[in-house]
Amino acid sequence: MKSDIDLAIYSQGLTGDFVEEIETKTSTLLEFDFSYELTHRTLNEFMKYLVVTLENSFPRTIFKKAYINNLISDDLVWINLLEDRNSTSHIYNENLADEVAKRIMNDYVAAIGELVKNLEGLL
Repeated sequence: MKSDIDLAIYSQGLTGDFVEEIETKTSTLLEFDFSYELTHRTLNEFMKYLVVTLENSFPRTIFKKAYINNLISDDLVWINLLEDRNSTSHIYNENLADEVAKRIMNDYVAAIGELVKNLEGLL
């Protein structure tokens, strides 16, 4: 992903503002990927702590079980989060990156915050 951005910057001779915007978006997407991995793995371990039976350790299953166990309030947001993470981790498309960055700020930050609060309340 970074090499595609570097190529766009160098090939177009772009201004500092544009470079800063791209770097900010890239940072947001990288942090999003890290946060996704952390929430998925944390929920997997927390399900074990709650002695919840998981049919498998796939993220979709874990998010659905988290919803059933009232750790998250909107399973569709988490399914969308999963799909956005999968689409941004393999292909860099600027329009998609813009859309996902907006959803991160508008939906996913709050959803992850809610999860953290709910987990802390159970410890």
